[in-house]
Amino acid sequence: MAAGEPQQLKLYTQEFPPLQFLTEDGELSGFVVETVQEVIRNIQPDKSIAISRLEVLPWKRALMLAEMEPNILVFSLSRTPEREDKYYWIGTVAPYSLSFYTLASRHEINAVTPEELKGHGYRIGSQIGSSLEEYLATHGFGVEGDSSFIDSITENQRNIARLYRGFVDLIMFSDYSVRHRACDQGLNPDQLKKVVGVSELSSELWLVASKKTSFDIVRRLEDSLQEIKRSGRHKTLMDKYFAKWAKTACK
Repeated sequence: MAAGEPQQLKLYTQEFPPLQFLTEDGELSGFVVETVQEVIRNIQPDKSIAISRLEVLPWKRALMLAEMEPNILVFSLSRTPEREDKYYWIGTVAPYSLSFYTLASRHEINAVTPEELKGHGYRIGSQIGSSLEEYLATHGFGVEGDSSFIDSITENQRNIARLYRGFVDLIMFSDYSVRHRACDQGLNPDQLKKVVGVSELSSELWLVASKKTSFDIVRRLEDSLQEIKRSGRHKTLMDKYFAKWAKTACK
């Protein structure tokens, strides 16, 4: 890169409405998308940085790039012990709660804690390279001594249809998007049953930077995000998208 040229940032995420999603025109939208764009725009006046790419990728691919290359930003990411030392954690960008779901017709599937779901031979739909897969592995699901089977695919949203078709017994999904995701696939969300929440994965989601990114850029991103939060702009964006989402979600 020639002297004076801006640092080129590559931004990666995965579809997760209303945080980030592709519009009918193929544009990436959502309140976290707008938040991150504003974070970068606020530190762009000196033209020292620029966005060279904003792209939807599978988590496994996005995180692999973030571990290998400089100037990679990934959002909205769960913060787990396994990921702690792999990235710079810029700041939180969205609330998040996650639960195990099954079909309402599966009256025999009940639990007070996630641990109670082990030992029944349930087939659990998961996502390759995700915090869901990490959680299941670290908590002994599907390992020696447990009869559960972890069935991981590249896109978690596809697990909803797989649940309805009987390919899996349980899925793990965000509480504020699971019904809408079912509707998007022409499925009746009233057939879903929340089994039990996963408190360990129900925390805020983060914007992260690759460890090879310069600390100066990381610090400026942190400061910019905090300023957007202090100004109330982040909450305004979040309220706008959640209100719109509630109106468009099928009932």
